[in-house]
Amino acid sequence: MRRPTVAMAAARRVALTLLAACCSVGLILGPATAVTDPSDRKRSVDKAIENLKEDLEDTSADLAAAYTKLKLTQAKVPAAQSALDRAVAAAADASAEHTLAVQRVQLAKASEAKAEQDLVATRKSIAASRDQVARFANRIYQDSGFGEMDMVLGSQTPQQFADRLVLGETVMDVQSATMERLGNQKAMLVALEDRLAALRAEAVTAEAAAKAALDRANAARASAASAKSDLDALVADQASTAAAIKGQLGAEKKRLAALTAESNALKATLAEIARKRKLEEARRLAEWKKKHPNTPKPPPTATGTLFWPTAGGINSAFGMRYHPILHYWRLHAGVDIGGACGQPIYAAEAGVVVEARVTSGSGLRVVIDHGIMRGVSLATTYNHLSRFAVTGGSVRRGQLIGSVGDTGLSTACHLHFETYENGVPVNPTRWL
Repeated sequence: MRRPTVAMAAARRVALTLLAACCSVGLILGPATAVTDPSDRKRSVDKAIENLKEDLEDTSADLAAAYTKLKLTQAKVPAAQSALDRAVAAAADASAEHTLAVQRVQLAKASEAKAEQDLVATRKSIAASRDQVARFANRIYQDSGFGEMDMVLGSQTPQQFADRLVLGETVMDVQSATMERLGNQKAMLVALEDRLAALRAEAVTAEAAAKAALDRANAARASAASAKSDLDALVADQASTAAAIKGQLGAEKKRLAALTAESNALKATLAEIARKRKLEEARRLAEWKKKHPNTPKPPPTATGTLFWPTAGGINSAFGMRYHPILHYWRLHAGVDIGGACGQPIYAAEAGVVVEARVTSGSGLRVVIDHGIMRGVSLATTYNHLSRFAVTGGSVRRGQLIGSVGDTGLSTACHLHFETYENGVPVNPTRWL
């Protein structure tokens, strides 16, 4: 038998991969439920994955994949915007840093130029002072005869000797002051040379800092451009995916309408079985009372407790669910029991196989009519099977009827188990 639902299940597993990625970036948890402990975070993510799996269980593979992709993209946008904001701020800071570094270079160059001018002026002043001392000393000693013997032998009177002695001392004082000034100028020259060397080193350092600041500014601008490109790509992807989802909504509504019709047909079949059984029970009761007018009807012998259909616990309960794409509430008409692919599935109670066939939504499905239990006509369904072990006839309680699978609209291997009372789906935990 050809089983197109197996391919559908494979496609939905791709959607589930996207789904897990959504949860890993906090798509469903959001900031309100953010946790820091790794084990708590994992539990929260696992729960979020299960919740969205349940919400999208009856959704086509393509639409589910598009929806999870959209949510993943939406989850990335705030982080991308934040990255862009940080990159722009970093670029602005780096640009400002480069501007200041350039100003420091200009200041260092100006200080270096001023120091060079001062050094040249000081060297000229020293040269002039040296010439002045040389000329002054040469003229005094040649023209005035201020040697000690000249002052003694060249003086005609004691007063002339005294005057010549005072004049000689004055000349020596002037010469000493000039030499002291020359020494100070030399010391200033050394200080200026040291300062010029320091300013030149400072200018080199400032230029290196300016270049580094320019490199950082260029890198920051490139990072900002990359962040902007990433954000633009996310926004474009988001718009494209949203358009794809919108384009699939009409087909999805028709498909879900077909699934609803399929579900209603099963309900009608089971309700008709229950109606006929009640009529038959009423007929039998009337005959029994006719034969035993004074004897009360014996109580039913069934215990009312079903056999657990497969190894595993319930990981998705019976109840109403909200469709996140089509925005409506729908009934999850059974419980999902976890299990490995190929794991045995057993009849929950003795009964008659109503159907064992491939359906579009439930995949490989077995329906068993168990007759009257607890005063109602009870039936059970076993969905998403990987293979059939029965195709019709009667089955015993606990008899192998198939294997766990993920056919139809299924996101992973599991058993979707339903119970019907008089054709109406009820919570299976009332019977298990």
